[in-house]
Amino acid sequence: MPGISGLETLRQARQEHAVLPVLLVTAYADIRDAVGAMRDGAVNYLAKPIDLDELLANVQQATGLSKVTPPQFKPRQAFAGSRRG
Repeated sequence: MPGISGLETLRQARQEHAVLPVLLVTAYADIRDAVGAMRDGAVNYLAKPIDLDELLANVQQATGLSKVTPPQFKPRQAFAGSRRG
């Protein structure tokens, strides 16, 4: 997209429409961008070439049309096994 990145578009969309589900699709997948997108409220971050069944499943989950509830990310549980020492 000329002039604005998908991540910046996501941030602006979140400011104006906090409950709008956003799926990001990119040709240049980057783990840092994916983490940032999820942190900023993206429902998912998909890389091209995109599998149409995966896209459809993500759209159905994001819009509530799926019978499967998407998993919720819980940061505290993700690091529960790690210890500082």
